[in-house]
Amino acid sequence: PRRWLAITLGLGGVVLILQPWGRGTVSLVAAGAAAVATLCYSVNALTVRWLGRSNSNLSMVVWYLVAVSTGSGALAAGDWQAIASGDWVWLAAIGVTGALGQMWLTDAFRRAPPAVVAPFEYTAILWAFAIDWLFWSAAPTLPLILGASVVVASGVFVIWDERRSLDLALSAACPPP
Repeated sequence: PRRWLAITLGLGGVVLILQPWGRGTVSLVAAGAAAVATLCYSVNALTVRWLGRSNSNLSMVVWYLVAVSTGSGALAAGDWQAIASGDWVWLAAIGVTGALGQMWLTDAFRRAPPAVVAPFEYTAILWAFAIDWLFWSAAPTLPLILGASVVVASGVFVIWDERRSLDLALSAACPPP
C-alpha cells in the first residue's frame, strides 16, 4: 500500500508537470498520449523481466530494436523524408547510445524487480533539465520543478521501501545467533 500511494503521488506530480487545465499548457490529447506511452513502457519493463528468465540480453535487445525499427518504419512510411547528410553522425550517435542504453536497461530489469529499477530512470528528468538549459537556455518552470520533485521523491521512496522490505525479509530469514 505504501508503494502504491507513492506511485499515485508520482502520477500527481506528472499531472502537475503537464498542467492540462490551463491556457498555454499541454492538451488533454498530449497528456493522454503520455499516459498511454507510460502504460506501454510499464508492460515493456514487465515483459523484459519475464523474458529475461530464458533469453540473453543481447537477443532481447536485438529483437526489441528490430521490432522498434519495423514499427517506426511503418509509421514513417507515409511521410518519409531523406536524411540530411550532416545528420548522419547524430543519428549514428543516437543509435549507439540508444542500443547501449537498452542493453544496460534490459540487464537491470533482468536482475531486479521493475519497482526497484524504474525509479532510477527518474534521473532522466535531471538530464533533461540540464540539457535543455545547456543547449537552449530554457529554464524549467516552477510547476515543472515542483512536479518533477514529487515524481522523483515518490521514486526514491519506492527504492527506499523496497530496500527496507528486503532488509526485513533477510533479517527474518537469518536471525542473529
